[in-house]
Amino acid sequence: CNTLQAHRTERVMARAEREPDFAALVSRIADAEKTAKTDPEPLRQRLEALLTEWPLCYGYWKRLADHEMVHVNEDAASAVFERAVAAASYSADVWALYCDHAARHWADADKVRAVFERAVELVGSDYVSSALWDRYLVFEERKAETAVPPNYSRIGGLYLRILEQPLEALDSYWTRFQEMAAERPFAELLDDAREDALRKALQKYDAAPPAQPGTEGDDEGARKLRVLPLLEARYTLTKTLHKSRMEHEQRLRRRYFHVRPVDESQLQLWEQYLTWAQDNTEASQVAATYERCLIPCCMHASLWLRYVRYLESQEMTAEARAVMTRASTSVFKRRVSMLLSHAQFEEVQGNIPAARQLCAAAVAIKPPSLDAVLAQVNLERRCGQLDAMRSAVDAGLELLGGQKLAVLLEHSVRFERLVCGGTERTQSLFERALELEPDSELVWEAALQDAMDQICAKPSTANGSGDIEDAKAADGAETALVASAAAQQAVSSLFERMLSSESELSAEAKLRGWRRYQQFVADYGGSVSEILHLEERQRKELRISNKRPRDADVEAPA
Repeated sequence: CNTLQAHRTERVMARAEREPDFAALVSRIADAEKTAKTDPEPLRQRLEALLTEWPLCYGYWKRLADHEMVHVNEDAASAVFERAVAAASYSADVWALYCDHAARHWADADKVRAVFERAVELVGSDYVSSALWDRYLVFEERKAETAVPPNYSRIGGLYLRILEQPLEALDSYWTRFQEMAAERPFAELLDDAREDALRKALQKYDAAPPAQPGTEGDDEGARKLRVLPLLEARYTLTKTLHKSRMEHEQRLRRRYFHVRPVDESQLQLWEQYLTWAQDNTEASQVAATYERCLIPCCMHASLWLRYVRYLESQEMTAEARAVMTRASTSVFKRRVSMLLSHAQFEEVQGNIPAARQLCAAAVAIKPPSLDAVLAQVNLERRCGQLDAMRSAVDAGLELLGGQKLAVLLEHSVRFERLVCGGTERTQSLFERALELEPDSELVWEAALQDAMDQICAKPSTANGSGDIEDAKAADGAETALVASAAAQQAVSSLFERMLSSESELSAEAKLRGWRRYQQFVADYGGSVSEILHLEERQRKELRISNKRPRDADVEAPA
């Protein structure tokens, strides 16, 4: 239940941070497209603005690349795609678009193959990477058909690699390969070197089919009888090895990015999938699964932090830092909690300057955050930098207001009292807070509570003795416990300032103040006459202000 509630909170935060801006940018892009033929710059700027905020929106990368293709040149379009794959390295959709662009516009076949190879290295095992593999096959088929003589060896090699991947369309690829094998010589599709490599790979899993009589020769019939069972064994082994992974994949519905967070049911499926990957696969495969997860689940901070914790558990500190940096500088650059999580990460790693920068960035986010200010204060405290800590407190008082200011004030005063032991600093803190928020009942309450906390009860007896037992032993001595004169005077002075005609507190706040003042005198005063005198003063003040006490008690602020 707690996990679900946390996810719901993340969804609300994500909507508040993202959706309005996204809708506005999309609308502005649509407006700019109307005049893009004669004035291309506004559309370029608006596409750039959207992609700066949401770099996983692969469709907008294509629109920007197409725009540059029309209004600048192919090099500019390719540069856009390079930026796209840098921002979304594990997006099969982005890579498919880039490879399609390269295949259409680049004359150098080896250069095109290099882009395809970069793509399949990163996302070739993606369950839904069929669009990428299909483009690669189409590219090689066109090259094979125009070659003299036609050469399908590269296509055979691609199919062999595809049959090793846990793809949604694996069955379809196996059928397509068999259809092509019926039309092409097997020696062309799978040469001796690939055949030997395939047999050895299958033998590692004890999955190689036994040799059959009549398959030893190099003629087409013998090779077909020998090679086709190997390929079928490869296909069957892939389905067996990746059965659990593919079962997880089949339950997932959204694999693309959208500013709306995924629903709870899909989020739970991704979390189960991640747990399975951590328990059953190697670190590189786990990382790839996390990267794929963070495309549709990009707006869920908990999954980013889970990824970081996993990398830390594998002692992959550099990789963990890279993930934290991506989270805090892109997706969650305006979310205080993520910046502070990154600051904690850097502090643990001993990178105090980076932690300070992140805390400062969190403090600068509007509206001001109490958590950010306290994190900055406590970072300097842990570093033993008293002056820097106090500077952070002073700056925080200037930023915060209301209850947040009161909490920071109480926190800082408590530290000064308990650790530093001084009263001058605490007094200056209260005075500055009252200057900033003279009408804040919470600040006045904090000041009063601190002053009352300093009261030390001391015995007073008829004979002047300071010891209670001595006082009890004295004949005719009456014993009373009262606040020291100095402490009582300090509290009374605060009450007097709070309730004076110059005070900016509301009438109701003053009424609560009078009642608390009376209670203070009743608890710590030395005589009943003080209580009666204060009650009379209150009645006069109420008559002057033409106000009467309410029948029901006026509650003190929470």
